[in-house]
Amino acid sequence: MTIFQQRAITAIIFAAVMLTGLFFNESSFNLLFLVISTGCVWEFLDMTLPNEVYKNVRKIIGALASVGLVLLFSNTLTGTFSPLSEQILPANNGSSSLYFILFLSFLLLTVELFLKAALPFNNVALLIFSLIYLSLPFSLLTHFTHLSGSRSFTPNVVAGVLFLTWANDSFAYIIGSKIGKTPFFLRVSPKKTWEGTIGGGVCCMIMAGIIAQFFTELELTDWLIIGGIIAVFGTIGDLVESLLKRSVGVKDSGNFMPGHGGFLDRFDAFIFCIPFVYVYLSFVKDLI
Repeated sequence: MTIFQQRAITAIIFAAVMLTGLFFNESSFNLLFLVISTGCVWEFLDMTLPNEVYKNVRKIIGALASVGLVLLFSNTLTGTFSPLSEQILPANNGSSSLYFILFLSFLLLTVELFLKAALPFNNVALLIFSLIYLSLPFSLLTHFTHLSGSRSFTPNVVAGVLFLTWANDSFAYIIGSKIGKTPFFLRVSPKKTWEGTIGGGVCCMIMAGIIAQFFTELELTDWLIIGGIIAVFGTIGDLVESLLKRSVGVKDSGNFMPGHGGFLDRFDAFIFCIPFVYVYLSFVKDLI
């Protein structure tokens, strides 16, 4: 099997899993992003933690903490992943998550007393940062599926954000590889060009107009604004992950997708966009 065939088969399977998880039902939606979030945290810790005896223990703790944080902040239960009532979880999920991270920080510092690591505070800082950088954004997605406090589940807004992120990234790569000549951020990503970045952004805005015709939960203006947010912050998110990989000397964050890299490689831009789209939908539009 050639590399191209391997990449094509992997891409088809990936698309099928993503679309099924997104649209089948609310349980599959939550399970999909719980797995992705945990996979991203695992890869981040694998790349950044020093190769010490208890590295795998710390990675397992990080994965479990990621599951707990996503479930807590997204207000969902394991198994059924159905929304919890206010009688079971506090209404202020943001405070609950803050307490969770605070408690975990002190628990990890206590554990480090016995693990005899060379850089214990670095280990704790990396684990806590992985939750803030990766798990918290994914935990916001459930709120995108119940706009204006609706009890009915709709994955269309999340799907739209995901499709726009892929459009921005894909067209930036295609256009940049064809006509790109001017380096965009040479120090971090030598292959990125201004031509590709601008082309990806323009195509992202066009795609936003198309998505608005199908996903009518938001108006055309909203989708265009979200498209602009993704064109900017999706590009930054991709650069941030490139900076991470360059700093630790790896080509891919993982290998769960043969020929395509790891979880973090596939969702770096999406992760970075989520908080900014959330701010727009919550504080500007008051839909969350």
